[in-house]
Amino acid sequence: MGSIKILYFAAAREARGAKQEQIDLSVLQDNKPQALLQHLRTNFEDLSGILDSAALAINEEYVEVDNPSITLKPGDTVAIIPPISGG
Repeated sequence: MGSIKILYFAAAREARGAKQEQIDLSVLQDNKPQALLQHLRTNFEDLSGILDSAALAINEEYVEVDNPSITLKPGDTVAIIPPISGG
């Protein structure tokens, strides 16, 4: 079915302990961003709280996770970008 690349930034990178990884699309219920987030929550509990407030970008474009017209395709790059705090 093909795979996608997941890029982790900031707190997501720290929680996951990795900058990136490949995920096979066949492990998702469907090819929607919501299914990817559910897979990550289920399999990597350390990401669960972070994913609730993180932005998602697919191929360098921010997307609305619940947009039904967005479909993940083999070769896509998905960035998980938590909110950045500073002072």
